[in-house]
Amino acid sequence: MIAALPEARVDATDRGIVEVLYLGRLGNRLTQYCMGRIVATALGFDLWSETIPGFPNVQGFATDASPQSSRFQVIGGHRFDLAGILADRTPRRIVMRGFFHRYEYYRPHKELIREWLASDSGEQSPPDELTIHVRAGDIWKGDRDPRKVHPEYHGLPFSFYDGIVRSRPWSKVKVVTEDRSDPMVGKLVATYDAELQSGSKLEDFNALRASSNLVLSVSSYAWWAGWLSNASQVFFPVVGFFDQARARQRPSAWQQDLWVDDEPRYVAIRPAGLTGPWTGTEQERQRLLNS
Repeated sequence: MIAALPEARVDATDRGIVEVLYLGRLGNRLTQYCMGRIVATALGFDLWSETIPGFPNVQGFATDASPQSSRFQVIGGHRFDLAGILADRTPRRIVMRGFFHRYEYYRPHKELIREWLASDSGEQSPPDELTIHVRAGDIWKGDRDPRKVHPEYHGLPFSFYDGIVRSRPWSKVKVVTEDRSDPMVGKLVATYDAELQSGSKLEDFNALRASSNLVLSVSSYAWWAGWLSNASQVFFPVVGFFDQARARQRPSAWQQDLWVDDEPRYVAIRPAGLTGPWTGTEQERQRLLNS
């Protein structure tokens, strides 16, 4: 049975509004939408958000043509006083402009969120098939690319994948990635005669979501696919963004924590040799390929 969120009664002449301003890519947007909808539903406010293609239930619900309110409140970061926000039931405009990667916010609403984020992921993969997500692209610095990489979005060493692949006789190994030219992808495909999938963001997300055994990358995109899936095992790399100990060293508002502590299917593995901030250099790439 799906537990309903408590809804407040708000005078229709001065309704409150929760407005979701998306930041980042698909994984971040799913997080932001769910956080906004949780707050709006609990307070009985209107919800303003853009749709997300492939997720037909991601939509706002509102009575007016545009968000208007005399009071204004902006919520950002990852960690905030959710209880305090919900305790204040006075009509206002709440702008959600953050990332909100805290599992504690979503744990109580798991079944509702599955409905909100329903998508056509297709038939679930066979129970003895392993799916690996390799995050590529934005975690690496190119030779002539001056962009900065995020210090908490680590690539993972070959030994991390090898230990999981050799842990049991899988019928098939599938590698899902946004960049089929990534050297780690090539090594995994060649070593394990793996099937390679690299389609659209939604196609790849649904392939991860339909997996029966899933190896996560350090990615909110992969995290959502795993949490929404019916996979019997979700292998969780404890490093960088997914490492609770590292998160506690940051300022309170920026402490993310996506460790799923209420599902025994999650298998936490700390990859060897990954310490300190991620650099995304070619030297780092070669070290991971050979470790």
